[in-house]
Amino acid sequence: MEEVDYRKGRLGCLIMEGAGGKAFCAGGDVVKVREESMNGGTLPQDFFYEEYAVVFRLATLYERTGCCQVSLWDGVTMGGGVGLSAHGPFRVVTEKTVFAKPEMAIGLFPDVGSTHKLSRLKAGVNVGLFIGMTGKQLKAWDCLRAGIATHFVPAANLPKLRQKLLGSFPGGTGAAARATIEAALQDASGGALPDHAGAVLTDENLAVIDRCFGAPSL
Repeated sequence: MEEVDYRKGRLGCLIMEGAGGKAFCAGGDVVKVREESMNGGTLPQDFFYEEYAVVFRLATLYERTGCCQVSLWDGVTMGGGVGLSAHGPFRVVTEKTVFAKPEMAIGLFPDVGSTHKLSRLKAGVNVGLFIGMTGKQLKAWDCLRAGIATHFVPAANLPKLRQKLLGSFPGGTGAAARATIEAALQDASGGALPDHAGAVLTDENLAVIDRCFGAPSL
């Protein structure tokens, strides 16, 4: 992956989104790597080396260049795409978002920097353990409460958000870019809040999660 010189202030915003309208990322990459590993192939070593290098460079993009990554988690959000987006400063969910870290189901730890991320959620380390060890699917309301996501924008308003961001840049990096993006997100949200029907991280469930995952040793 060739490094682009963002330091000259040519790019203040990087938008990351899925293709096809159904998912941001669906996790099919992990399935293929697992099959190759069980069959003695070399794909796992090559895949993880390249993937982790890209994830690290994206995770440190703002600190290194002042460029802000804006990830639009519209639809299914699982697998390697989470690592490419979860460490950026702006992580946007919609009413269609279904987030999970299902790697444990195939005998893999929550990868692409997820052990770092899940252990530092604003909802607490116990919630991070719960998400990583159960692979429980979360929707927009849960993602915001846990601190996995930063903003909610209705899916119908994403074109408006893209247009506003594209119209605002180039035009500054660092703190100036963050302020511009924050204003665009607030405008695109229209004050809407995600539906909490069927929420996982309710007060009652958080008490159970703390009781089950809060012991000194699992």
